[in-house]
Amino acid sequence: VNFIENLNLENINSNFYGISKQPVWGAKFFDELSKSKMGLNYNRGEPIKYYSSDRICLLIANGLLTFLQRGYSYEDFFEDKIDAVFFEDHNELVDLIKFYAKDFKKRSEVASSGKKKIF
Repeated sequence: VNFIENLNLENINSNFYGISKQPVWGAKFFDELSKSKMGLNYNRGEPIKYYSSDRICLLIANGLLTFLQRGYSYEDFFEDKIDAVFFEDHNELVDLIKFYAKDFKKRSEVASSGKKKIF
């Protein structure tokens, strides 16, 4: 929660369901995904190789540019800045979110490539 709450994303429309907003489920969840351009796959605790909830598939397969933590070996499946965007720490993630929020073309290219890769 602290990691998410301390993301300094001024001037960027963001929703973190389950933290800053109540969780959404079912059709409402997919409705919210369809309104989103980017998603964050963030795991708590020490990295475990390939660990993730199904969130990673939901984000990428629904065409969102997805930010992935380094340390989980996701690089074995996705290329950085080609299929998804990898980050090391809080500051890098904020910088990357701000960059891709402004660059529609690059954001769309990475999201599309990730979606093709996961299918």
